[in-house]
Amino acid sequence: MCFLASLIEITTKPCFRSLNPKSSVLNHQKGFTLIEILIVVVIIGIMATVSVLSVVNAGEAQKLRSSVNAFENRVNFAQQQALLRNDLFGLNISQKGYEFEIFIKIKNHWQWQILKQPKAILPQAWPKKVSIQLAVDNSQMQLVGDNFADAPQIKFFPSGQMTNFHVIINNKFYVKTTNNGVVKTGFKND
Repeated sequence: MCFLASLIEITTKPCFRSLNPKSSVLNHQKGFTLIEILIVVVIIGIMATVSVLSVVNAGEAQKLRSSVNAFENRVNFAQQQALLRNDLFGLNISQKGYEFEIFIKIKNHWQWQILKQPKAILPQAWPKKVSIQLAVDNSQMQLVGDNFADAPQIKFFPSGQMTNFHVIINNKFYVKTTNNGVVKTGFKND
C-alpha cells in the first residue's frame, strides 16, 4: 500500500505497478495522487492562517502599547504646561478617549474648557475595543459609556502637583502616578 494512502485510509492501490504483467521488474508510479496534493494544500493553508493571525495579534498589541506610551507622554506634558503657564489643567477620561482641559475665567465665570492648543494635548480617542478602568485618589471612578464627565477627574496644579490616579487599559497595561507625582506605565501584573 502507499504510505500516505494507508495513513489516511483512502485507497488500497499498490504503489508499484508492473509495465508488463509477465515481467518481474516493478516500476514506481509517477506523480502524486489528487488526495496527496489536497492534503499538502490544506497544510499550507493552515500554516498561512496561523502566521497571518499571529501577525495581526502582534500588530494590535503594539498599537495598544503605543497608545499607552502616548497617553503617558501627554499626561507628563500637561503637568509641565500647568506648571509653566501657572494654570489649572485637567484630564477628563472616558471609555471613548481622553481630553485635556483648562480652568479659565470667561465673562466673570470660571469654567473648564477643552484645550485646543498645543497640538500635543488635543483630545484623543482610545484604540477600538479598549476597556478603561480609572481610580482617582484610591477611589474607583465609574466611566459610563462614551461620555465625558462634566469636570475632569484628574487635575494638574500650577505648583506641579497632580491628582493621584491609576488607569488600567484592557486589564493589561497601567498608567499611574507614584507617591512623588511621577507618571509611570507598565504591565498590570508588575
